[in-house]
Amino acid sequence: MEPRLTDIALYPEGLRWTFIIFIGVFLLWGIVGLIIAEVRDHVA
Repeated sequence: MEPRLTDIALYPEGLRWTFIIFIGVFLLWGIVGLIIAEVRDHVA
């Protein structure tokens, strides 16, 4: 059997998903913050 080179990742998939999750959590945090602010303003 001939030796062959190891597989090399084409791009950093883990870094990509980390960035996507960070942006998603940041957007969710912003939306929840706006909802809380609107409820507090409406109650006051």
